[in-house]
Amino acid sequence: MALLEKQTIGASLRFRREELCVSLEEASGTLAVSKRNLRALEEDRMDMIPEEFYRELFLKSYTTYLGLDWDTIHTQYLRESLMSCDEHDAGKLLPQKRSFEHHRLSASAPHRMISRAAFMVALAGAIGYFVFFAMGSIQPPELILANPGKDMTVGAPTVEVIGKTSPQATVVLNGRTILKDADGTFRETITLREGLNDVVVSAQGKYSLSRTVTRKVFFRRDTASAQRSARTQF
Repeated sequence: MALLEKQTIGASLRFRREELCVSLEEASGTLAVSKRNLRALEEDRMDMIPEEFYRELFLKSYTTYLGLDWDTIHTQYLRESLMSCDEHDAGKLLPQKRSFEHHRLSASAPHRMISRAAFMVALAGAIGYFVFFAMGSIQPPELILANPGKDMTVGAPTVEVIGKTSPQATVVLNGRTILKDADGTFRETITLREGLNDVVVSAQGKYSLSRTVTRKVFFRRDTASAQRSARTQF
């Protein structure tokens, strides 16, 4: 579906969601993406999602979920990102001028005052970097589970588990580590027992906390298949 003419990405996402009568809570539960991140996409606040990897991952998942055309959305996303970078570079001119004046005036101050100020700035920067790095390292990786859906009922004894996480994360499916592609995509087929089955997928970075998504899958053997199997036995 093409974007509405002259609309931003966020406006198109919100318009399509409301057109489908889907709430943010429902979309968040299906995609396993927080309401905060979905709202950031709809409000064109990409800066609220700190990493470029997750911005594109969430945007692609949400676009596909709403039935919009990813190529069109992605092209507009790249164009808007480029425009944002150009505006940011233009805005550096005035701060650079002010910084020059600040350094010129500071040069006339006593050497001890300059050294003390420089030390305090360096110390604050080091502490800030340490806190930012430590908090970022322990945050659990994002985990999107595209299949199976919530409370799914199937007539076959197997189901394909499909999802995506951070490329650096380790993925565990029902207690067993599984392989994933270089971009974090994973796909694994599991066997179901008749009745209710739990599909538990966890993703964890080397030093981070773990994020887990659980889906319920009810396997009810297809009646026609069961009858064919019984006739074969006789």
